[in-house]
Amino acid sequence: MNIKSVFIAIIIGVLFTVFVQSSIDAVYAPIEYDQCYSRDTAFVDDNESKKINAEQEDCFAQLSLARENRAFFEFVIAGIAGVLATIAGLYVRSSKEAAQSFSTGLLIGGLLTLFFATVENWGNVGLAYRPFVILVELIIVVWVAYKKLPTTPKKRKKK
Repeated sequence: MNIKSVFIAIIIGVLFTVFVQSSIDAVYAPIEYDQCYSRDTAFVDDNESKKINAEQEDCFAQLSLARENRAFFEFVIAGIAGVLATIAGLYVRSSKEAAQSFSTGLLIGGLLTLFFATVENWGNVGLAYRPFVILVELIIVVWVAYKKLPTTPKKRKKK
């Protein structure tokens, strides 16, 4: 592949990753904690202030649970999209340069999506599941390397 094809593949990969993330955000809006600060506590007495603080703590607890649910949803959807794009990138075959760029771009996008899904949600993955997640991702990367990289190095021509 020439430099233009490599550049196009990288752009396709990055755009695929952004597409997956923006699609997740469109379906399942990010959680914002600003809604827990709906009332001003500056001009209220102590009893009212305690009531407002209790409401805010309850709001934070509900939003924290909603954020964990969203993170799990994001991890699963982005992980599936990343694996599917990686598989598609491996199996698109053509002798044309454009198809090779597209294939490599899907491959890059799939791996990037999988990587960012893991990094963004690593704190929400249970300790018992972390080694399994890393093992699966390691298997995917080794599989991609086995499928995509040449098995025998090309001999250099002597000048």
